[in-house]
Amino acid sequence: MALLNAPPLPLTAGSEPAVCGLTRRTKDLPPFPAVPGQLAAVVGYSYLRWRKARCVARWCRPTRREALLLFPFADPAHAETLSDLSRGITGGDKDVYYPTWFKGIWEATTELVAVEVPENSKVEDSVKRQQQLLGTKQAVERYPQKYIEYEGKIIADRAFNMRSYVRGSGGGPRAFESVEWDPRTPNLSTVTIKRDGVSIKTETRIKKRTVGVPEGRDDLFNSSEVFLQEVSGGGEDKVTPIRCVNKFKKNGDSEILVIQRLEIFPRFGGADPEAFNLDKPSVIYKYRGVLQLQPESPLEPGIKAL
Repeated sequence: MALLNAPPLPLTAGSEPAVCGLTRRTKDLPPFPAVPGQLAAVVGYSYLRWRKARCVARWCRPTRREALLLFPFADPAHAETLSDLSRGITGGDKDVYYPTWFKGIWEATTELVAVEVPENSKVEDSVKRQQQLLGTKQAVERYPQKYIEYEGKIIADRAFNMRSYVRGSGGGPRAFESVEWDPRTPNLSTVTIKRDGVSIKTETRIKKRTVGVPEGRDDLFNSSEVFLQEVSGGGEDKVTPIRCVNKFKKNGDSEILVIQRLEIFPRFGGADPEAFNLDKPSVIYKYRGVLQLQPESPLEPGIKAL
């Protein structure tokens, strides 16, 4: 799973997807039963624990469906360009500003629950490997996440979160080397890892974002971000568009439930390498997650205004 609040890590050939976000170990959960149409419309792609489905159902009633499905997906006939995406966040918030109940250090646990590819599409080996993980303990990862106060707003500490993900749930023979991220320029980050003795550098540029609070409720929060991810160091440089959609639900004072959809689009290429269609991902990864609040360590201070 990609990091909830940090860009996915290298999606080079043969690598596993990372998460944009997190969840308690779920290996002993009972089967997820058939769900009503309205509930399936919202959470069908990310099977939240059934024993907590009543919590989900309360915010999935038909009258609220439109509010929950607030993320603006592109018209199928519309291909966006890099310049379109660059204008996407002009005039908007510099970063995702989270509700105050996100502040703190959390134990994130994530589970991959579905891997989808378009019908009649060629399935790459890396995608097949992820499909084989479904329903196994390898589909579950655990790592710390941190949300901090910066200039009076709550933001994700993306450097901490990316570092924690690589070190805690890397999922393969890779070693963390460095991460570069500054809260003053939150839409740009760089992570370098070593894989098979080669340094792989991933630069991620956030090009478009949407956030929302369904019906103004104080226990729900949604975010959607589009990334351009450039991977270099392992041969030919690759640029991949990625969209990460997260839906959060506060569950008491020390737990946040998450459902996530990570869409990977075809790499740039062809006659018009700067055009791609945000309605036609080449693969979709779906996750469920839980954040559990942890005691804050005095050795992990938040970032102060610089």
